[in-house]
Amino acid sequence: MGIVKVSITYIQNNYPEVSITECNSNIIFEGHFVIEARHGDFEIHIAPRLRIQFPKNYPKELPVTFDIDNRITYDHKYTDGSLCLATEIDMFSDLHSSKCIGDYIEGFLIPYFISYEYWKKTGTDIFGDRAHGRQGIFETLRDFLEMPTATDKELYFLLTWAAKIQNIKWLDKSTQKELSKKYSGKIIRLRTLGIPFLRKQVQMLSVPL
Repeated sequence: MGIVKVSITYIQNNYPEVSITECNSNIIFEGHFVIEARHGDFEIHIAPRLRIQFPKNYPKELPVTFDIDNRITYDHKYTDGSLCLATEIDMFSDLHSSKCIGDYIEGFLIPYFISYEYWKKTGTDIFGDRAHGRQGIFETLRDFLEMPTATDKELYFLLTWAAKIQNIKWLDKSTQKELSKKYSGKIIRLRTLGIPFLRKQVQMLSVPL
């Protein structure tokens, strides 16, 4: 059974109130998602009305979830109503071998709502908080590569080298070779995410450092 069929079955079994519509390149799951979850002593029992745009080529492309009723007032939400569940690197590194939408829902969507409901009650994020934009990408790279003291320029170099982009004007070729040798293991790990995905991240960091 393919990923799309497995994912549809997962939704039917776990969220029977949700409608399922097939489009050209996506499956649309829309309706009230009944979520009952716990983190430590904190519990939530909610039923937000959401639309999940699930790409048929998942996990090469990631799902996007929208707040249909525009009721979520959180800084982790985009202007188009889609939810910022995590950075793309966080999500893709966990989901790149996923076989079902359940991994996305249980690994990212439910924790998002636990964090949101906790934030509404306390004003703090129960799982911590990444910065938005470029700095959020750098924070994710530091965690993914286990390099907590790496500078933004070092991380940018590793990302571009892993993406096979070697025209970095602020580093001469000898320095590039030296760093690529020193961090070869980190580069290999980055490349497990795929060259096209890494090049997309480079584009997102294209402003000068």
